[in-house]
Amino acid sequence: MPHVRDDRTIGLEGLPACIQLREAASGYPNRVATAERKMWDIQPKICKVTQYYAEFKVIAADLDWNPSALPNALRMGLSEEMKDSFTYSDMQKELRSSVTVCQKQDNQFPD
Repeated sequence: MPHVRDDRTIGLEGLPACIQLREAASGYPNRVATAERKMWDIQPKICKVTQYYAEFKVIAADLDWNPSALPNALRMGLSEEMKDSFTYSDMQKELRSSVTVCQKQDNQFPD
């Protein structure tokens, strides 16, 4: 409420100020470090690529990683069985392409 003006508008200078205020209020001081830890923690828990990718995207949204790091992080989190099914030529440089390849491979495995 301290940021609400008399004319009922909010007195913040754009989205960055709003995000900074939200983070300060939520008591979540190091969301990037937490997201990085979560990124590596999800690896062995989720076996289907679609489930893994859904959680991966949520966590990646809090990271400020170079776009070329995300496909590698995605591959690192796959099951050993999935990793073993890839050849060098299957490796993609873009995240969405990597996910497509992983989903095709995932469909080869029994549930």
